[in-house]
Amino acid sequence: TFPTGNSSGISGFRIQVTKDLDPTQYPTFTALGRLDMGAQFDSNYVAGVSGATLPTLLMYTISDVNGIGAAIASFSGAGISFDLSSVLLGHLGHYLFTKDDRYFFDGQLQAEWINKDFTVATFQDSAARTTNTGNLGIIESFLASQGLPAGYFAASCNATGDNCEALLDAIFAGGGYGHEANFGSDPGDQRSTIINAIGAQDYLGSVCPGDVASPCPVETFDHTFTPTN
Repeated sequence: TFPTGNSSGISGFRIQVTKDLDPTQYPTFTALGRLDMGAQFDSNYVAGVSGATLPTLLMYTISDVNGIGAAIASFSGAGISFDLSSVLLGHLGHYLFTKDDRYFFDGQLQAEWINKDFTVATFQDSAARTTNTGNLGIIESFLASQGLPAGYFAASCNATGDNCEALLDAIFAGGGYGHEANFGSDPGDQRSTIINAIGAQDYLGSVCPGDVASPCPVETFDHTFTPTN
């Protein structure tokens, strides 16, 4: 863990890697990670996002000895704001979200499938959305291209607390705001069975060894090695 107010922007991190010594078992490697964000992500920093907490990034990765594997990353309790471009003056508002990202890779440093999915996305501070008629029309056209209905904002994502998952899914899945777009499809193999079954109980519960409450004890780093087979 890190001291309060540290300049790194995180409160603490932990990585736990397990290697299965039985080559007949899959996966050979399992890696769990946890990153607790610092104050730059709280509601005082993300203006207009009421209820934002210090978000947590949780990761779970599996791989065989050839590097063929999959990973899931869960980012929760975070605030995000969408400014329009210098040409499209205005703002799409502030949002509080939880997002799960799934990646499958082929062992040659190439991704086979990327799928980013918002499980929570609520509109915050409705007064923050400022777009002129022309800009809103362009935005609505983009949303329509992603399968969202005409008049989406007015009908579904307009008041504080409204569910706006469809909007954020469209932006991230389509590669908006510089994000890598979704592509490929779920391979439906053993990796899928493992990764898609990951639940909250499977992630690291704390940045401290043994999942004790933060701040961690003096023995912060756990160097023990216990083979599983």
